[in-house]
Amino acid sequence: MGNNNSSRVVLTFDRLNSNFLAGELVSGSVQFEMLEQFDKVHAVYLEIVGEAGYTTEERRTITVDAKQKVEIYAKNHNVLFLKTRITVKRREAGEQNLPLVPGIIYNWPFQVQLPQHLPPTLHEVDYPYIKYYIQSVIDRPWYKRNSEWKHALSIFPDMNLQYIPDVQQLAQFSNANREEIDIQIIFPKLGYVPNETLVSTIEIKNPNQITIKHIQIFLYQHYRIQNNAR
Repeated sequence: MGNNNSSRVVLTFDRLNSNFLAGELVSGSVQFEMLEQFDKVHAVYLEIVGEAGYTTEERRTITVDAKQKVEIYAKNHNVLFLKTRITVKRREAGEQNLPLVPGIIYNWPFQVQLPQHLPPTLHEVDYPYIKYYIQSVIDRPWYKRNSEWKHALSIFPDMNLQYIPDVQQLAQFSNANREEIDIQIIFPKLGYVPNETLVSTIEIKNPNQITIKHIQIFLYQHYRIQNNAR
């Protein structure tokens, strides 16, 4: 996961990837190795962080050739909406530091429950985005900088489609052009989960026997990011 001149940290999950459902238990282990003989560590923490990024249209007055004009520009915003900290290892009462021996690899288990209602991961890089990451924090004395390493997480909503009205019903969409070609697309249902295959049937009515070179079907994703805080 990361290292600096004084320590090395490796984070391992109890699964092959870092994809999780909202409300799920995130578990694994932290491997820690102290590299410096005189390094001092008070505690080792893990933090799960969620950030949202969005863009607003702003106006500002600028001066061009001695004249003022209003310029419209995009302003990026970043909102921290989740930060959960758990203690992996800390010093006991009466100890000044963790009794760590340089060169020995320590292995500490961890587990943390994700909140049930979380927005899904989106973009992660470009605005707007929803991103999550887990980071290890090495807590050191006040005169030494704490070390942090980050690892990206992908979080998806935990939704039971059986409790959502109409998503299990048959869905039909149709469209016709000026040549009286009618295309109807039939989906066995409207509700799908990530990694599920979409199966559909296409019915074409072409009474004038017009040559059809190709058919294109587009799937659009719509999302909205907003802050309900007042």
